[in-house]
Amino acid sequence: MHEHILGLLHEIDEICRKYEITYYAAGGTTIGAARHHGFIPWDDDADLYMTRENFYRFREAFRKEQPKDRVLECLDDNPHYPGTIPRYIEETTTTLGRFHCLNTCSGGLIIDIFILDPIPDDPQKQEEHLAKFNIYSDLVVPYYVYSHRNNNGYYHYYEYYKKKIKHQGRESVLRELEEELFQYKEEDCSSYVLRWATLPSIFPKEMMGEPVYLPFEDMEIPVPSKWWDYLYQLYGADWMYVPNHEEATQHVFVVNMEQPYTVYTSQIDRFIDKEEALKDYLLRKDLKVEEEKLRRPWYEILLQVNSDYVMYVQKKIIREHGYNLAEMMKSGKYRDIVHAFEFYLENQCTPQFLGSMRHSLWYRYKNPVFIQLEDSLLSYLLYALIAVGHEKKAQNILKARKFTGINLMEELKNIEQLLYQMKNICNAYYSGRLDEAQKALERVADKDMHVLTLRRVSLLMAVEKAVLPTEFEAVEEMIHAALKNDPQDGEFLKAYGDLLYKQGKIQEAKAIYEKAVPLTNNGMLILDIKEKIGFFGQASSDNSPDGLEKTSHLSPFEQVQFELLKEIDQICNENSIEYVLYGKTATQAYRYHTFERDYKNNTIVMTADNALKFMEAVKKENRQDRYLSSMLTNANHVLYDLCYADQNTLYFPLNDYDHSQNMGIYIRIKILRKKGSNRMKNYIMRGLESLHESYLVRIPATASKKERLIGKIGKGIMKISGESGRKRLAGYLFKYISDQALHPKRKEYFVTNGNIGLKHKNEVYPVKNFNKKESALLYDYQFPIPAFIAKRKYSYDEGAGGADAGRRGVFRFMDTHLTYSEFLNNIDLSPLYGPERENFEKSRSYTDRVRLLNRQIGRYWAIVCRIDDTMKMKEEYGPLKAKIKLLYQQKKYDTILDMLWDYDELVSYYQSFKLGFYFDKEILDIYCNCLKINERQEKADRLLEYIGQEKDY
Repeated sequence: MHEHILGLLHEIDEICRKYEITYYAAGGTTIGAARHHGFIPWDDDADLYMTRENFYRFREAFRKEQPKDRVLECLDDNPHYPGTIPRYIEETTTTLGRFHCLNTCSGGLIIDIFILDPIPDDPQKQEEHLAKFNIYSDLVVPYYVYSHRNNNGYYHYYEYYKKKIKHQGRESVLRELEEELFQYKEEDCSSYVLRWATLPSIFPKEMMGEPVYLPFEDMEIPVPSKWWDYLYQLYGADWMYVPNHEEATQHVFVVNMEQPYTVYTSQIDRFIDKEEALKDYLLRKDLKVEEEKLRRPWYEILLQVNSDYVMYVQKKIIREHGYNLAEMMKSGKYRDIVHAFEFYLENQCTPQFLGSMRHSLWYRYKNPVFIQLEDSLLSYLLYALIAVGHEKKAQNILKARKFTGINLMEELKNIEQLLYQMKNICNAYYSGRLDEAQKALERVADKDMHVLTLRRVSLLMAVEKAVLPTEFEAVEEMIHAALKNDPQDGEFLKAYGDLLYKQGKIQEAKAIYEKAVPLTNNGMLILDIKEKIGFFGQASSDNSPDGLEKTSHLSPFEQVQFELLKEIDQICNENSIEYVLYGKTATQAYRYHTFERDYKNNTIVMTADNALKFMEAVKKENRQDRYLSSMLTNANHVLYDLCYADQNTLYFPLNDYDHSQNMGIYIRIKILRKKGSNRMKNYIMRGLESLHESYLVRIPATASKKERLIGKIGKGIMKISGESGRKRLAGYLFKYISDQALHPKRKEYFVTNGNIGLKHKNEVYPVKNFNKKESALLYDYQFPIPAFIAKRKYSYDEGAGGADAGRRGVFRFMDTHLTYSEFLNNIDLSPLYGPERENFEKSRSYTDRVRLLNRQIGRYWAIVCRIDDTMKMKEEYGPLKAKIKLLYQQKKYDTILDMLWDYDELVSYYQSFKLGFYFDKEILDIYCNCLKINERQEKADRLLEYIGQEKDY
């Protein structure tokens, strides 16, 4: 893929050179040029900038050149083009994204060309411009919502322009907005704004200026004149550090370098009703804007309540540990200070408070919320963060503090100045301007020279300046002194390797470099090593981008989770109870031997009969401070799942929860269920399950009139029944699913998140998937996992980490520092029940409708993916077809299902969208017959039903 993209870059470069058109590498492509001298290894596209004038010159040049099998897509030439970013596209390949579901533009491999528009420097005009550009983007791009991110003062624009469209028409309003947004002239402005509403960054014009050329694979590519400042503005102080694998951002595309996109889009036209789909996309915009309008005021209050909670806990931690922060600062115990504020940091440094440069979090990124740590404490924390290499965290927290509008105390101003100095020093050093870097270093106060980044740069520079033997000796002494305190610091080792290399001791230098590379993820230094002696080894995936090693100890939340899991394992082993880790807990343990590093209760799974044995064992052991919640023991427990909890901890979700009893941090125990063989009894049981749920679960706004009526009747019946009646019903339901678990002929398990009749919530597995187990090492303890986890290729619903990994969110309080009573006595929740709450409750009906639409919109994307998966299945199983037919003749049905494992996984995935999936009629018939023979007829019937529902599939 990179080879194709590089070819396209060469073509654009050739046109631009021929016609004297200025362009710049952008975003990740600029990082690639600076940090890798080529593509970022996981990057799957290339981005360029052109000023408005240069883009239109490029458009004219493209028309003249007419390169073969290329198209330049933009709104000027395609009124149905769904974007504000022009794209240079290779038409003989396929790169389809979610923005191709309506098939209104070319879908080959792309180079994004972002337009830089002049914009006034007046902040108010800039804010108004961005608000109107969000409206413009909502009119142009059906797939995403932009206007719900507008600031409060401009939120009414969406409704205003919607009404205008009714009177004037869409095209007229578009032209009006274009004339207003793109009216500013180069000579009248000193800033550019990116014509991209997802991340509409504003840059000083001088930042772009005359391009600088950096090596990029086999070419040199132009980057912004002040490329270091540009990357610092976009990505922060740590842009030169290679992120951990799970933190690296990749786009979601269907990619095929061998087939043209038309092979796919012809199928899109067959299976997606574009008129209906467009209605869904546009309705989602209306709903999201209204949802946010109702939700935002209460959400801001919620953040303040969370802020109060964080500060209460943080002060308690400082008080109970007896931290003397002033003394710790004097003693240079910066890591200890950072550790003391660990709880504060893990809350403040989250997207909920700071936002991020992602589409959905842009509003918060521009409007950060500061957790009100007093300035004297904040100055200790920020300086300590900088001292140990966490400049970006310090930078982001200081930004939030400044956003409050309250003047900074002198210490914070000094910290801001120090960050500015460090930025300029690193800029000069890594750009090769050593004299400038040295002068900037000399201006740094002596007291700040122990800051980790400055120590690293000063050592690297000392090596660069050393010429005489005495200078080499002096520098070596400095390096050894640094390594004595930080022997695992890869950048200090890099400096030592450079010193040896400079003295001609190549083999010794290579040995040191081999030690350094795994201990750093500083891409600039790794690149330098690569260019000196050739690349070897692998950069660290465990170091944080800003230089601090990740701690190996578990967080307090993870410690509780780990202890609970070990207790469950011990109870199960002692009582012959079968269980396995489940879902992301199992996947993460198998792949990485860790938790997901998320404030999420981990999950195991067992059959209902084993669950009954587990409940008896827990009751018999009667462990102190443990609580097992189930529908049998807790009348307000809605699901069949069990929750094994630590009652010394706090678990307090704000929605849909009975707060009369603290459950604590818990392990969720999901139940493997079998469907009964008696159809009439199944209907009765589903009705009883709905009755049990109706008392406890909020009826969603998307429910039908019939469902609402049934829900109201159910609530009334269960209210009359009282707690004892609800427990009796729960006992009957649980006994039924326990009996069904022992049914030998039923060959499928259901894992449900609710009523068994809600098929979209069911996860279905063959019984044999849980008959074979493997062990997975989770930290230092072996846990059982299903053997199929190791076989799984298509993990659409699983994966490590993600955008919110390591965050508890703000709608639930999960804490090891507070007891339930202490939380209720000291955290004022009353603001959450003020007048804003009513509008928030109204917003939930919009949320329900958006979720329903998202499911349908997800189905459109699944249809696109299905086309690609069909090709993959043909490639995988085509050569095996004769063998599969022979095995069928030999009645080796289990062997066939094992062979068709990948296909079976994909069938389950597409059934979750009510889609059929097959690639060969004969193999389909064999597969369905094997399912039926294995008592999995329902899956086969659903597959054939969904296939039959789609015309011409």
